[in-house]
Amino acid sequence: MTRSKNLRLQTQTTIAFTLFALTSTSFAAPQNRSRFEGAPKAKAPAAPIKAKPAAPRTTDPDDENTINVTLETGDEELDHTLGASEDQIAKSRAAAEANLGPRNGRTGTNSKLISRALSYRGARYRFGASGTNGVFDCSSFVQHLMQGEGVSLPRTAREQFGQGKKISRSELQPGDIVFFAGTYRSGISHVGMYVGNGMFVHAASSKRGVVMDPLDLPYYNSKYAGARRFK
Repeated sequence: MTRSKNLRLQTQTTIAFTLFALTSTSFAAPQNRSRFEGAPKAKAPAAPIKAKPAAPRTTDPDDENTINVTLETGDEELDHTLGASEDQIAKSRAAAEANLGPRNGRTGTNSKLISRALSYRGARYRFGASGTNGVFDCSSFVQHLMQGEGVSLPRTAREQFGQGKKISRSELQPGDIVFFAGTYRSGISHVGMYVGNGMFVHAASSKRGVVMDPLDLPYYNSKYAGARRFK
């Protein structure tokens, strides 16, 4: 009887101990989970920020504030569109130069003006250049020539076109200013000085500089917009 009683007591003790152990484990587990779950998570390294490429500058060659520009994209003419070879142009220049000079009664001062204009052949061209240090774009070249004659012209070809006396092409005389449209954008975009014999001198491009060209070259013929007389 005593033995049976002891065995029953041991069994009850074992069951009680097992229940106590299970209960302790169930309470401890959530605490452990909350400790780990509450820990801050490591952040993934941020992706490096890539610098955006700078936007290309857009400039107007007739703007006196656009000196520092890319020459190749700023030319006021495209050499390959002139419509004649350099040999053909050179022959036209040679034939015209032998008889260059004022006609129709325009003498004296204009003769000196034409000589001075032609003396700049070979001068450098730079898109947007104002004429300092002998470097020109088309409108600053004409402005510089006329300034030497006591005539003050605006800086841009568009503004120059709006002044002076309108002259038809058949009335052209040496010293008249000739204008072209659509050479690199719509509207008046290029200008030069007529020097006689169907020729004009102008600051053409970074490749060609200041040159004398036939006015009836296919390219210029198609872009011709009119002429103005300032003296």
